[in-house]
Amino acid sequence: LQLADQHPWAARIVHAASGVDCPRAVVKIATILYPRHIEDLDEQLRTPLIIAAKAPIFKVRDLSDEGYLLEDHVLAGDNNNGSGGETLGADESSSPAEPSVIEILIDASSANVACSTTNKEGRLPLHVAIRSGKQWKHGIKSILAAYPEALLQQDPSTRLYPFLLAAIDQKCHGQVYKPDLGTLYELLRANPAVSNGALQRDDNSNSRNRRNKHEYHHRQSVDSNNNNSNKEQPTTTLVTSTKNGRYHSLDGIRQQQQTNGQANK
Repeated sequence: LQLADQHPWAARIVHAASGVDCPRAVVKIATILYPRHIEDLDEQLRTPLIIAAKAPIFKVRDLSDEGYLLEDHVLAGDNNNGSGGETLGADESSSPAEPSVIEILIDASSANVACSTTNKEGRLPLHVAIRSGKQWKHGIKSILAAYPEALLQQDPSTRLYPFLLAAIDQKCHGQVYKPDLGTLYELLRANPAVSNGALQRDDNSNSRNRRNKHEYHHRQSVDSNNNNSNKEQPTTTLVTSTKNGRYHSLDGIRQQQQTNGQANK
């Protein structure tokens, strides 16, 4: 582990341990030995917490006696995420006696800083965890407890609030994760006002669309009127009346006056 102090390429031990299937005690030891790495960014601008939020939830390894064997790890076979580790299903839970990797990282860091640091796409750890199919018990609760303001921030690509993001199917690690009602309930319960904000945003968007549509039709009408006014207007001939009730054009009267003037000369 001392290589991390001597070689830059080895300074990602906490990052590496956060995203692979290894005993959680290894993650804990790495955070103790290299606490400054917990909030560092790797080459892909990810913190260890971002990596853990994206990674699958691996089953807890039994380190007592012969509970964790190299043969078990090698013979585990390929899985959907290609990590070679055994992951939890959507309806399974990690051991309540063993904290998750996300909890270990949050406890070892400045929780607010770690949970408010975004990745290069602008997503918070809460967004990443939800998009990777994690449930309330798989780390979302810990992230939210450390940084509750994340509930009010929209996912940068979908523009959805976290509770809405948790309400749609998520494709990650070669699987499709269906919405978990328990997670959705807890997210709404943590801040019910955020649902009003989402509805208000939709109302404002609809009002803006209606206003833009009205302005568009108004501009079309004005342009049409301008085009009509610019067209060549037909020449109108003014007429005047004489005593005998006949009507003559002004042009004709002028021409007649010129003729009469020339005759008088």
